[in-house]
Amino acid sequence: MAEKAIKLIKIKLIKNKQWHTNAKMLGLTLVLAFIYWITTPIPNPIEQLHTVSPATINEIEIISKKQGRLKLKKENLHWLLVDPVMIKANQVKVNGLFRILLAKSHAKYLTQQNLKQYGLELPKIKVTFNQKHTVAFGGKTAIDNQRYVLVNQQIHTISPFLFYLAKGGYPAFVDNKLFEQKITRLKFADFEVNAEPKWNIEKNDQILNVPATKIKQFVKNWQNLTAIRVKKYQQSIKTKSIVIQFKNAPSITFDLLSNKNELILARPDLKIQYLFSISLKNILFRLP
Repeated sequence: MAEKAIKLIKIKLIKNKQWHTNAKMLGLTLVLAFIYWITTPIPNPIEQLHTVSPATINEIEIISKKQGRLKLKKENLHWLLVDPVMIKANQVKVNGLFRILLAKSHAKYLTQQNLKQYGLELPKIKVTFNQKHTVAFGGKTAIDNQRYVLVNQQIHTISPFLFYLAKGGYPAFVDNKLFEQKITRLKFADFEVNAEPKWNIEKNDQILNVPATKIKQFVKNWQNLTAIRVKKYQQSIKTKSIVIQFKNAPSITFDLLSNKNELILARPDLKIQYLFSISLKNILFRLP
């Protein structure tokens, strides 16, 4: 009888242990289910982040952890970079920012309390339109590399491509075309090219015998100059300076920087430099 009683007690203990184990498993399952519920995105392929029209936007601000702050403003249908420098903006790059404004949400999340988990506690980049429509970029999703964004205190995922439209700092938003104003004179270290009042080239106080057609083409090459890209100014060896005068605008001084692979025209005053194919060097700096 004693053996039978002991056996019954053992069976009961095993059952109690199993019950406790099952209870713990059930509790853990419920906790995991709750975490999954609050962190799993809701499929939302048609929701647009903002419904505002790009036509109503006249100011854009970008704040980047790495590249700092820049501001763009629209004046007379043209976009200008106004901070940290004042210069005509690259219209194509600015138009690209509207793709962020009109981005479609791939998914949204039920909670936005733990922003750090999504890389949104300190966003990598914040783009704000008209001082009130903001898209803050965080980290990437683990599976498909979608980008987490915070809009109106709601977390979404959007195309990762859109993040790169706002990168690059202010040099990336400078217009690649150097001049809009009409050039009247180019002053090099050892000669000058004049478009007004008369087409001529001066060297050592002498007027050179160069056909007007060649001089016009030389000035035209400068007038239409468009950089491959614009970068932040980097200190380098200056080989010479070029002063360009205009009909109705202040003159501009460029530094030609030493580089074997690229032609670099720098504007230290704006802390930017324009990069061109090295093949243009002879066309732009050799006497016509």
